[in-house]
Amino acid sequence: MKLSNTGDIVIEINNFPQASAGAPIPIILADEHTTVLEYCMQDEFS
Repeated sequence: MKLSNTGDIVIEINNFPQASAGAPIPIILADEHTTVLEYCMQDEFS
């Protein structure tokens, strides 16, 4: 998918681990070249 007037390309990524349903506490850090996503994962033993 290409954004209409910016020239940026957006790629959807669907293979992230399941976030915690209660409080995932997401943190997103980004600059011109890198994006980092951090969150609490769902405990697989609950």
